[in-house]
Amino acid sequence: MSYINRFLSWIYYAVLINYTRKRVWEIFQTFFLLLGAYWTLIEFSSFLLEKFQSPEGHTPYKDALRNFVWNHLLVEFLLILLISVFYNRRRLSHCIKLNDSDLAIEFRFCDLFKQKGAKVIAVMDTFDTSFSQNLVNRNTLHGKVISKYYSGKEHILDREIIDSLARTGATPTESNPNLKGKKDKFPIGTTVVVEPNSEYFYLLALTEMTPTGNVIVKPEYLVDALSNLWQYIPTHGRSIDTINIPLIGKGLHRLPPEYTHQRIAREIANSFVTSSKQQAFCKRLVVCIHPSDGEYVDLEKLAGYVGHLKEYEFQ
Repeated sequence: MSYINRFLSWIYYAVLINYTRKRVWEIFQTFFLLLGAYWTLIEFSSFLLEKFQSPEGHTPYKDALRNFVWNHLLVEFLLILLISVFYNRRRLSHCIKLNDSDLAIEFRFCDLFKQKGAKVIAVMDTFDTSFSQNLVNRNTLHGKVISKYYSGKEHILDREIIDSLARTGATPTESNPNLKGKKDKFPIGTTVVVEPNSEYFYLLALTEMTPTGNVIVKPEYLVDALSNLWQYIPTHGRSIDTINIPLIGKGLHRLPPEYTHQRIAREIANSFVTSSKQQAFCKRLVVCIHPSDGEYVDLEKLAGYVGHLKEYEFQ
């Protein structure tokens, strides 16, 4: 059943969604290219079959071919269209090895929660877990972790966070009594581990909580958070081959407009490559891109960018 589900997911993500103008135009071009090739083949076959004539001068084989083509014209058009769509399907992943070992970065259109391995979730610097007063939005990945694994058991999540902070000796930078939820604020990049239902999550402090209940995020927060995350994992994290990270900083309270999906993916890759040069802490980093963001991300360009990075970083 899992193979069927994976196949259906592949069909959905690769073929059925995100038809950009560029993709439609490429399908249009492929369709007429194949149609032209098909018609040329029919004409050439007709030319050859014309030599086979009956005593009465008829060309039965040529006529049969022509009749078949005209009688099934709609089916042939649909088949050519399906081939064109399949040929121009979206590539769902691109994996680049960083050196002669098995260390690699993969950019993948996928659902983060369906991936194997450790998963990174961006949270606020207070590590709030309550949906009340909109401290945590249910539609964010942070909110989905709570809804999926800790619904009605937020106190268990709070305990896991406290224990994880204590194990690493993390201390708050300030305690603000004006905050609506938790009062203690930790440095950007502070990371905790939670393990619901045998899953393994890194909760990474990326945004700053304000007294209004909203959070803010700045470009420097992204750099600091990633740097601290890569330092945390080999020291305090579990040895897991694959780490999955979404395009952090593109949520409801997001980075400035110049930080596009493409740029954030590059920032993640750049930070990972730089850190891995000093110390490898996993075999594969998977940058998880939600399929609905497909029109904003060019996997080929990202692969090319990482290719340039490894030339300079792993010489």
